[in-house]
Amino acid sequence: MSRAEPERPELVAVANCLRIISHPSRLAIALHLLKGPLAVSEIESELGLRQPNLSQHLGVLRDANVLTAKRRAKSVVYELVPGASCDLIDAIRASMQTTGASKTPRAPTASREPARSASLGETRAMSAELDDAAVFAHLLNRTDSD
Repeated sequence: MSRAEPERPELVAVANCLRIISHPSRLAIALHLLKGPLAVSEIESELGLRQPNLSQHLGVLRDANVLTAKRRAKSVVYELVPGASCDLIDAIRASMQTTGASKTPRAPTASREPARSASLGETRAMSAELDDAAVFAHLLNRTDSD
């Protein structure tokens, strides 16, 4: 039996940040905020996320101290918290550009399997996944053109 390596605080912090941004929509939001502070309405229109979904993801990122929110007049403006999380997100962006991962993947081809009726729950789950994938692809296209 081997002894477990003692936890190092910096590894725990990086692992927690990776866990938080591992969702495609949250990663898309974080990568988009590398350009600077943005109002919720700007994030919503530029990434194509629906407002309730966007608010949920912004809340998770804010609670994890990945970004901060400031009220400006009638809008809320979000920005990345400077430091390790921001550096990690920037490293992910750079890695995506270097490896070519920022290119939009091809759409899957149609399956030859017979169609089956999806339950309402499955349909909603698929819709949410497609929404997240569309946002991520949109962000990658914008990153390529910058």
